[in-house]
Amino acid sequence: MEDKKYNNEFEEFGKSNKDVSYLEIGAPNREALQKCATIMKTAADHRFAAEQADGHLFQYGPTRGDYHFRELMAAFLSKQYHSVVEREDLLVTSGATAGLRFLTTLFFPTGSIIFLEDPTYFIAITLLRDELGMNVIGVPMKGSEIDVELLEQLLVKHSSSMLQPTEARPFSSMLYLVPTFNNPRGLSYSTETCEALVRVARKHNILLFCDDVYNLLHYESTPPKRLFSYDDKKHPEYKGNIVSNGTFSKILGPGLRLGWYEAPRRVLQPFLTSPTLLSGGCVAQVMSGIMASVLELGLLTTHIEYLGTTYQARMQAAVECLKKELPMGSTITKPVGGYFIWVKLGFPVNAKDILALALEKYSVSFATGAGFSLNSSSCTAYDNCLRICIAHYSCDKLLHAISRLCAAVKEFAPSNDLPM
Repeated sequence: MEDKKYNNEFEEFGKSNKDVSYLEIGAPNREALQKCATIMKTAADHRFAAEQADGHLFQYGPTRGDYHFRELMAAFLSKQYHSVVEREDLLVTSGATAGLRFLTTLFFPTGSIIFLEDPTYFIAITLLRDELGMNVIGVPMKGSEIDVELLEQLLVKHSSSMLQPTEARPFSSMLYLVPTFNNPRGLSYSTETCEALVRVARKHNILLFCDDVYNLLHYESTPPKRLFSYDDKKHPEYKGNIVSNGTFSKILGPGLRLGWYEAPRRVLQPFLTSPTLLSGGCVAQVMSGIMASVLELGLLTTHIEYLGTTYQARMQAAVECLKKELPMGSTITKPVGGYFIWVKLGFPVNAKDILALALEKYSVSFATGAGFSLNSSSCTAYDNCLRICIAHYSCDKLLHAISRLCAAVKEFAPSNDLPM
């Protein structure tokens, strides 16, 4: 591959044409990143002034991560979640994707059975199946949530092929899911489903790996309760079956490559003796130290408030625009947090065909629904579905792009389905 100069990943993969609106891009826009630059400069100056006295931040870091960062992060998350987060449950990672990869390779050998909600984040599918060689099995949705009854049936069906637990690898299998402001559908699991998942995880000794990357971007006064908090430490059957995988990519900037696990002791312990951490120490020592100053100075709280207000306005405007301009019979999710809107068109069509026309004629692109399924090549259930991100463009540009997308959709719609 030719080595060219790119400013970011989107330029590298041909998604930087200023005349095209890429509604599939799930990343902050330029204005949010400029604010991030100001925040990080202030925090770096604050932390580095202290480091000139001893330089501890530039030494190999503690395996769990910077103590001060974890202490401040626990207090910050407790306030944001409206639920207690304990410092000793946190371990620093280099982002959500790296967190998924590190945990999976530590606990599950190649070929292990791993379950995923279906549809789900497409990179999780390719990472687990194609890069790590896991035997991935999709668990379909029932309405807006994972089908827990079917999950249990699949666990029973495949039980003889799952791992035999050991002290180092205490789980028989893992379920990957995005239970809060889901990617791709933007919705959150109900209390009933969360409670059922915890019961199933305990009964069948599986790990629930929650990609909790959108939880802090909620547009109501009280956020959805994260799945991790349903695994109550005081419950008589508690063993610790859930990991919350967090990141600063969506709430500050993806280039920071900083995240965290919130996890039970039996999950964290193998990390603390992992050769990766014993050799290199904390995987993001300097960045987590700077982030401690971001938290100490209250800069992240202010930024998340800005993002919440901004994204809520975009989300509401985008949903209203879609409702007004899409053909009749279309189903549009109405998320109260996160990045994404999921659209199911009311007539049979392959969204890939719409995408081709939208790019060529209307200079707009989006993510096709089938791409979020484990069976993307043969899946038909999501052929007429698409995902839109509201984070990457200003409200005006977003709405203009959605109008062009709707114009492309109308060219495929039966005449009697067109809006009046």
